[in-house]
Amino acid sequence: MMSTKGVLYILFIFLGISMVSAISGDVIMGDVVQSSVDSSITIGVPSNCSNNITEGAEECDWGGNNGVACSPPYDGSCQYCTLSCEFLNLSGSYCGDGTCDSANETSSSCSADCAAGGGSSSGAGGGDGGGVAVTPKKVYDFYVDKNLLEIELPKGSYVKKKLKVINNGTEELLINVTVTNLGIFISPSMETFVLKIGESRIIEFDIYALESQRADTYVGKINFVEGHVSRSVNIVFDLKEKSSLFDMKTKVIRKYVVPGNRVVADIVIKELGDFGKIRVDLEYSILDFNNVTYGSGKESFVMEESFSKRVFLETSKQDPIGDYIFYSKLTYEDITVSSYDSFKLEKISLLMWLLIIFILIILIIIIMILIKKERERRRAKLAIHESKNQF
Repeated sequence: MMSTKGVLYILFIFLGISMVSAISGDVIMGDVVQSSVDSSITIGVPSNCSNNITEGAEECDWGGNNGVACSPPYDGSCQYCTLSCEFLNLSGSYCGDGTCDSANETSSSCSADCAAGGGSSSGAGGGDGGGVAVTPKKVYDFYVDKNLLEIELPKGSYVKKKLKVINNGTEELLINVTVTNLGIFISPSMETFVLKIGESRIIEFDIYALESQRADTYVGKINFVEGHVSRSVNIVFDLKEKSSLFDMKTKVIRKYVVPGNRVVADIVIKELGDFGKIRVDLEYSILDFNNVTYGSGKESFVMEESFSKRVFLETSKQDPIGDYIFYSKLTYEDITVSSYDSFKLEKISLLMWLLIIFILIILIIIIMILIKKERERRRAKLAIHESKNQF
């Protein structure tokens, strides 16, 4: 039976491995250890707007109170959290805004807004009598039901996709639809539309996989632009050959990474033809949805039937938080095949910090209890030994 001392050693080893893996971003798998030790934390969590926890790229998250406009005070302002987890400021009425706030202004205190002898520009009875006068600021806001659209099509095919746009502001919106980087493949059913207060609309997109374009993985955006606010949906368009001589898959190990740490991915390639031993080129890179490259690698090797490798690329602490893809491409003579996997760069949340601290405290308490029991066991054993010596 394992002694308490042995259990303590195992606990210390487990604690050390867990914390190094969580904090430094080490990837431990079998006998492969890839280390990226620095002062960054590699634990990331996906943002989930409306879960009452501010995380990731969110400015705020008030749960069920998201989208509930506040009431600004006179000559002041207030802030509330929108349905897209962004702060929005509202301003209250003030002297000089052209509207007589009869609850706070009179002809003597603000002659610029209130005519002499009347407390309200509405013409209601004179004096300083009450009335409703706080005019809330106009809120121009809307959101789209998806933030990522992944499309895979063989050449020569066609598909239709839909996105739902919802007006959650206080004003009617005139929205323009544009496509960035993917205009040759994606065409919206309408380029401009009006969205009334509280209204939603389904926008359809015709997507064509052109025969003339080379098979590859393309990235871009569908943009919904209004004069005051805009929203974008990230697009991955994976254009495939009708019949391919290779099957290629890319899988990112950690889907949430803190800027400054490495992104690790497994690349698996299978030969579908009968080439025997061949020399191929492998390229891989990190791309954002503006088609900007944030790191890349390239290597050549000889493969037969199949090939697999774990690769990694470093990120910078200055890289923007947001969505990315790990893109890989295989080239053999004039044949190319590509694949990808998506991931996020996100900072560690307060909730995750608290969870790490809580786990550490529990482990320390367990270790202290085991140490105490070990000491008591030794004392009891020593006492028994001394009593035997007395006889």
